[in-house]
Amino acid sequence: NTWLTLTAMAVDDIYGTDVIATTDGKALQVSNVTQDSTPPELAEFVLDLNSNLLILTFSETIEDDSNFTVDLIALQNLGNENFTVYLGISPDSEYIQRSRTVIEVLLVNTDVNQLTADRSIATSSNNTFISIGDGAAFDTSDLPNVAINYTDALRASAIIPDRMPPTLRDAQLDLTDDILSLTFSETVNAITLSPYAITLQDRATRSSEDTAVTLTGGNPSTVDSTVVQLNLTTQDVNRLKEIADLATSVNNTFITLTSTAIEDVSGIRNTEIPDGEGVMISYFRGDSIRPSLQNFTLNLTSELLTLTFSETMNVLSLDLQEFTVQNANIPTVSYELSGGIVRSSQQNSTVVVIELTRSDLNGLKKDFSLATKLTNTFLSISSGSAEDVFGNPVFPTQIPALGFTEDLTAPALEAFTLDMNAGVLKLSFSETVAAITLMVHRIYLQNDMTTRSRFVQLDDGDFLTDPTDVICINITNRNLDNLKFYYDLAKSIS
Repeated sequence: NTWLTLTAMAVDDIYGTDVIATTDGKALQVSNVTQDSTPPELAEFVLDLNSNLLILTFSETIEDDSNFTVDLIALQNLGNENFTVYLGISPDSEYIQRSRTVIEVLLVNTDVNQLTADRSIATSSNNTFISIGDGAAFDTSDLPNVAINYTDALRASAIIPDRMPPTLRDAQLDLTDDILSLTFSETVNAITLSPYAITLQDRATRSSEDTAVTLTGGNPSTVDSTVVQLNLTTQDVNRLKEIADLATSVNNTFITLTSTAIEDVSGIRNTEIPDGEGVMISYFRGDSIRPSLQNFTLNLTSELLTLTFSETMNVLSLDLQEFTVQNANIPTVSYELSGGIVRSSQQNSTVVVIELTRSDLNGLKKDFSLATKLTNTFLSISSGSAEDVFGNPVFPTQIPALGFTEDLTAPALEAFTLDMNAGVLKLSFSETVAAITLMVHRIYLQNDMTTRSRFVQLDDGDFLTDPTDVICINITNRNLDNLKFYYDLAKSIS
């Protein structure tokens, strides 16, 4: 199957006479053919990280690429047996014969990400070498390529760096472990993650500025990978939980990024995800950790009980009848609250401010060994006293007050009644008073608001001395007679 033709112009003799042409039909058959016995060799290779291509150039024509075996190729960071990084090319890699001597291998993402995750390989020709087994490729004489052993690997002729920006492919939020996981299109430099460029919002286009939280910090993972995990700050987690319609499920948790959120290992910044194109997370895990009461303060002047919890609470879940004020961890005196008004401005909050009822304030003041100073003010709560925003009940506990302010507001006499039949004067005060301090002789009954044209000064009377907001005085007979003596005193309310 080997014949030769040539034209008369192909060659002349020494006298300039043209050779006799051997045209079609008169071709000359070969007298001997020596078969090709030189195997092909890999002459050079280029690693193109921008296109994820491994470009192989052989010393001669390679047979059709259907006989190419890609998994006989490996990359390593040194040209000898002392390498520390070794990557066998995945058999799933696609390849194409670009020319007779050139084969291009399209590396799979896992291989590319493994290469770019390690800075000791594939950053320059000096740390990128290739080994190849014999039989990876064949020439047209069906000769297998010459093997290149890992102990004498071939150096790359060029490395084309990545110029494509990383893009966010997926996100997951775990509010039990407080972790935000971000998956990118390629290996990223984990330590370049900027939480300040990440916003969680309720929709792809946020409903309002009040339904979005831009992170203020956090600790990112430090290993370069396609996945970066961010340990969220307690502050940011609580801010998320404070917004009722945000981050309670997959359906109301979307992520936007500025272009400064992260860089890939080549220093290329990520693709921006603006508001209006927010990416819905693929996985959501709600908080399953029970909250705890961290501290409380009691202010008897402002009449406020302030509770600080370990996480955002559902303020509407508070049951104040499950709160007990006591004088020690093992109490000798205690008082169960009957109610109160929640003064927190938000439905969800870590700090809950309660305006105590008048009856509870008076109840607390009836015993001098309870809630009169910091050291005898403790609070006990049951598991039914409150829940966090995910319905987890608070841990039952009893803790000492972090702060205490005594009652600095002067009590006021709000009303009184006089029963002339029973001889009882009933005094009603704005708060509990120390009845034992009452000086009856300092009390005057008079017939006018402004003057004492007619009056009786009490000189004595019996009453209970326990702390109370109502004191009933049994008026003496002498004082009753004096009151009855005057026609215009103690006869009516006017």
